[in-house]
Amino acid sequence: MKGLLSTVGTAMLDQKRTTDSEGVLPLTEAGAIPIIRGNVPQGALSYHSDNYVWGRARNVYQRERSCGGSSGGDAGLVAARCVPLALGSDVGGSIRIPATFNGVTGFKPT
Repeated sequence: MKGLLSTVGTAMLDQKRTTDSEGVLPLTEAGAIPIIRGNVPQGALSYHSDNYVWGRARNVYQRERSCGGSSGGDAGLVAARCVPLALGSDVGGSIRIPATFNGVTGFKPT
């Protein structure tokens, strides 16, 4: 989102977006109001949403467990009822696996 950090869980803390992404722009133009962004693993390539910038996203039902990788932070936010839905990308299960870890439904975007 414009004006916010886009770190992908890495220490690129001076990389603020200058525009909204192609995924956010049509939603905001339609009236959506982004309220929060979920955590991701470093480089978005792990089974656990844990990185040195934002820390570890934990499972909302059992904090000693993982909420899953890639879109795990978003799945945790949906499970905790912070948001009604979240967007993510899914090549090898990055939405579906965290959704399963958190007891919510995830769809592979095709």
